[in-house]
Amino acid sequence: MQYMLLIHSDDSGFFAMKPAEQQQAMGAYMAFTEALRKAGALVGSNRLMPSSDATIVRAANGKSQVLNGPFTDTKDAIVIAYEANYGLRWIFTDGRSLPANDPQPFWYGYSVGRWDGDELIVETIGLRDDGWLDVNGTPFGNTTRVTEKFRRVNYGRLEIDVTVEDPKFYTKPFTTRVNWRLYPEGELIEFICNENEQSSQHLVVPK
Repeated sequence: MQYMLLIHSDDSGFFAMKPAEQQQAMGAYMAFTEALRKAGALVGSNRLMPSSDATIVRAANGKSQVLNGPFTDTKDAIVIAYEANYGLRWIFTDGRSLPANDPQPFWYGYSVGRWDGDELIVETIGLRDDGWLDVNGTPFGNTTRVTEKFRRVNYGRLEIDVTVEDPKFYTKPFTTRVNWRLYPEGELIEFICNENEQSSQHLVVPK
């Protein structure tokens, strides 16, 4: 027999805490979750969004209607908003395959995802031919194929294994791991790479 445990608290109470108190509360919750996991008593878990983000759903004539938005239908797509360069990335999860007709290249490429248990597997092609994988200038291009495996290890940490394949740049595929930490009280800030821009004055216009 399985049971569902719903833990709810006042949003304003948590955000009124000092950072140290928030960390202590989060640590206690994560320790409780990990203890359940080790005991084999935890099937799955997820975090409730703040009440300010709640969506009103009405059932009428046997159908559900969402009355407020805008929203992303997470059945068909996952959208990731990056603070760096104000990036917006779409991952299609509606069952489609990667296109075979050489898609329009983008900074974030063309991505499709599928679930394998609790793991999200994302495959990406269609990247621009002049991009970097990191700040060190590790290259990628239109022949690069990237496979990502997203796993939520615990409440506060997301683990991503990234495999890069490209015979034009690399002798063999390689995999690196990225760890993301949950920062619930944080907000994205504006990021425009324009300050101290001095490149345009050196551009040569062909005659």
